[in-house]
Amino acid sequence: MKLQIAACFALVAFLLVSMLPLSTLCGATQTISAASPITLDFWTPFAGVSGEEGFWNNVTSAYYNQTGNVVRVSFYWGDELSANMATAFENGSPPDLFITYGGTELDTYVNEGVVTDISTIFDENWAQAQIGSNVKTMVTINGGQYALPFELDSDWLFINIALFNKYNVTVPSMDTGWTWDQFIAACNTLKAAGATPVAMSGADPWAMTFPECYMFERINGINAFKDALARKTNFTTPYTSTFDVIKQWVDGNYFETGWQTLHYKDAAQLFQSGSAAMWIQGTWGVEMISDDASIPMQLGVAQWPYFPDHPEANRVIFGQTTSVAIAAASQHKLQAEDFLRFISQPQWIVEYAQQTHSLVAQTVTMPNGTYPPVMTDIQAAIAEAPMLHMRFGSMAPLDLAATLDEQNLLVWTEQKSPADAAAAIEAKAVQVIGPVGAPNTSFVHDVSVMNVTIPLDRAYQGWIVKITAMVANLGNATENFTVTLDYDSNVIGTEPVADLMPNATQTLLFTWNTTNVPYSYVHNYTITAIASTVLGETNVTYNELTGGQIQIRIVGDVNGDAVVNMKDVQATVTAFNSFPGSTRWNPDCDLSQDGRVDMRDINIVIIYYNRHS
Repeated sequence: MKLQIAACFALVAFLLVSMLPLSTLCGATQTISAASPITLDFWTPFAGVSGEEGFWNNVTSAYYNQTGNVVRVSFYWGDELSANMATAFENGSPPDLFITYGGTELDTYVNEGVVTDISTIFDENWAQAQIGSNVKTMVTINGGQYALPFELDSDWLFINIALFNKYNVTVPSMDTGWTWDQFIAACNTLKAAGATPVAMSGADPWAMTFPECYMFERINGINAFKDALARKTNFTTPYTSTFDVIKQWVDGNYFETGWQTLHYKDAAQLFQSGSAAMWIQGTWGVEMISDDASIPMQLGVAQWPYFPDHPEANRVIFGQTTSVAIAAASQHKLQAEDFLRFISQPQWIVEYAQQTHSLVAQTVTMPNGTYPPVMTDIQAAIAEAPMLHMRFGSMAPLDLAATLDEQNLLVWTEQKSPADAAAAIEAKAVQVIGPVGAPNTSFVHDVSVMNVTIPLDRAYQGWIVKITAMVANLGNATENFTVTLDYDSNVIGTEPVADLMPNATQTLLFTWNTTNVPYSYVHNYTITAIASTVLGETNVTYNELTGGQIQIRIVGDVNGDAVVNMKDVQATVTAFNSFPGSTRWNPDCDLSQDGRVDMRDINIVIIYYNRHS
């Protein structure tokens, strides 16, 4: 046996010298001819925002210098982007990349099939290190990830610590927070001392949705809105209690005179001047508060007040991500994914933070002084938060979201009673979604396995084979079930499917370790995916799907003749130093599964030399 192995090494040396270029043997780097440069179109809503425009121009220029590929950025303003995206999708000509704020917008794109699932990027080591689970959930729909989070805006109660100290009001701890009663007591103390407790911009209805969302969940619990949206419960009860508290706040006259006519910049100026002790705003607004030595203000931040009945909601944070998505119609998805990896390099994340002064959604080490202390406190709070929630307007169907904003504003401006506003929201929900507790007979329960994808038809014993199964909800009720993948009735793995919405699909990844699977040259293993039967499901015809067969070979048997011998050694040497796309590439020779044929693969063949069935 030793003589046979020695002979193998001698043959390998001879073949390498006679067949391969000297530069390859000497370790010179092989030059791979680059494909023709391509152009990626990228649409953003940051027209006129100098920091944003500067960053995207810089990073796309650097990407061009490194890859030769052009990223053509079009800057729009606000709703102009949404309108243009709708037209582009309708015409079948969307940009390759575009900015999305998630929520209903992204959910609609997913259900219409116009955006690409980029879950594989989230599985990469850098993404697992940089993208926290809280942030990941904000771009997760039906189990897949459809956009890369880049910026994270969250809603807070900013405080003027100097005013709190001046009037002996205790500054609430970010760790323990404060109750609603403690918050109202602080407002009363500040008001009695002649200070405005809270700077409010009543002319901007969106600004009043921040306290609406927080109070709704703090009062009613973290699942109250989702349950009402799913029609498990009504909106009337939780919104009545929420609006009652808002009315209490408004009746207390805790805002500046004429607050109903002021815009957010007016409220920011009032807060910055030292006249108001607190200010409700998103993190993006911190840049408006400049350091002025003549104003005795130390900027701080507080958790939103909580109610003791629902402690699980005490530290939930509301906000939204600014993320980059890839259109399903893009002809350059691989290059678009490469661009997402490029902009996620730590140096670019840092530059984005420095140029825009915005909180980034990805976790990287920031140089000292990148953010003011208050933003650093917010970053820490987000990292420790049990969950991040989208604002309600981003979670609800568009027609219902408009009614939420409308009725909330009417309560704030005392044009409608809490009970009447809550009833109006429920009436709209019935119209848009349906009534609460509709009879089960109205639901159709039907889940299906639509596709099973096996990446190869043969593998070596011990290989890791990644198999995907796509499932669909063909009914009209949200479903929870499991999918089991097996080979010849032997279980490979089981994956859960949670809250799959009607007409939605989800792709599951199964990892099959074939170490203990017997090799065979007379029998191929059949791969089958089976979806569990959901409650009320009567049509189970498509719950099971066979995806194909796969042969398990002896390790090193490159040519598949059931024995590892010189033919396999020679075949591996012939493919030496090749990779996918090379003229000599032979995937059967990549025994180490690293995407390249090298000495590791030749060594594996030699180690298993003379094995046979």
